[in-house]
Amino acid sequence: QKQKNPYQHFTARFATKEAVLKAFGLGWNSVNWKTIEIINSSSGEPKIRLYKKLKELKERKRIKRIFCSISHFNEYAISFVILVSSNKSKQIPKITLNADAFQTRL
Repeated sequence: QKQKNPYQHFTARFATKEAVLKAFGLGWNSVNWKTIEIINSSSGEPKIRLYKKLKELKERKRIKRIFCSISHFNEYAISFVILVSSNKSKQIPKITLNADAFQTRL
C-alpha cells in the first residue's frame, strides 16, 4: 500500500502487534511476529488476523472477538487491543476482557 507517511503506518502496525501479544500475555520471543496480520476493512476499521500458534491460543482461550484501535500523531503511535472471550454454556455468556496498549515513538 502507498501511505502518506509510511513510517507512521508501520510504527502503528508494530504497536498493534505488540498490544496483541501483551493482551495474550505473551512476549516477542514466544511467537513469530509474522503470525499477526493487521488489515483494514472496507470502512477502514483495523482487523486482526492470527496464524499458527496465536490462532490456536485464540481458540483454546475461546476468544470470540478482537477489538483494536490504532492512532498516530506526529512521531507517536498507539494501539489498544481488547480480547473478548466467552464460555460455551447455555447460560448467559461470561465475557472476559484482556486489554493492553502500546505506544512507540518514530
